[in-house]
Amino acid sequence: MIIDKLSNAASYYGLSSKIEGALRYLQDNDLETLKPDTYYIDGSYMYLSVSEYETKKSSEAFWEAHRKYIDVQYIIQGVEKMGYTNVENIKVTAEYDENRDVLFGEGTGDFVTVQEGSFVIFMPQDAHMPNIAVKETGHVRKAVIKILIK
Repeated sequence: MIIDKLSNAASYYGLSSKIEGALRYLQDNDLETLKPDTYYIDGSYMYLSVSEYETKKSSEAFWEAHRKYIDVQYIIQGVEKMGYTNVENIKVTAEYDENRDVLFGEGTGDFVTVQEGSFVIFMPQDAHMPNIAVKETGHVRKAVIKILIK
């Protein structure tokens, strides 16, 4: 897991050309004007999902993990907490769905507050719990770029 401000994105370009491409996309495009939807950047190899929602209590959230895609989650507006733990630390409660590239589970982990203008990169070994309220529920506008790794 990596967390940082988008203004520092160049520090992570060396991780891979795909991650660099995703971070550059976030930097070079006006995400404020995009409606909630899915936008294909490079076919199914890299795509963007823009969503808006109200954050929820951690007791209403669950751990998720992916096998085929890296998540680059960017907070356009608002603030939320996100949980992180290694996927080996969760007990799977919903088996892996290959079509949706997701499995769900329960367990424990660490939490960070992700501010507006910040991004988080979750690799396949990174189980994560997004969309959590910091103190009270609040509105969030988020961009998630999915990067195919297989």
